[in-house]
Amino acid sequence: MDQEILEALYRRHYSAAILYCMSLCGDEHLAQDLVSDAFIKAYLSLPDDIPSFQYWLLRVCKNLWLDFCRRQSRLAGADALEHIPDHRTPEVIHL
Repeated sequence: MDQEILEALYRRHYSAAILYCMSLCGDEHLAQDLVSDAFIKAYLSLPDDIPSFQYWLLRVCKNLWLDFCRRQSRLAGADALEHIPDHRTPEVIHL
């Protein structure tokens, strides 16, 4: 994608993307990160034949948000195991 085209798309759609991401996550810094990552994806792999850039961009933002949530839940699960004194299951303890 041409850099000038990407800059024009950025100026036109950045505000809508930030508002959308803020509605998803409620965190301004995370919203900025999600939008930045979405524009990087646009630069690297935007298909030439998309009918609506804004729809595509917001869908990418949502997918990035869902990926973030999945990573957080996996990390929370791993952190929960660290609080268990030993990693033996109750079955092993009682055998």
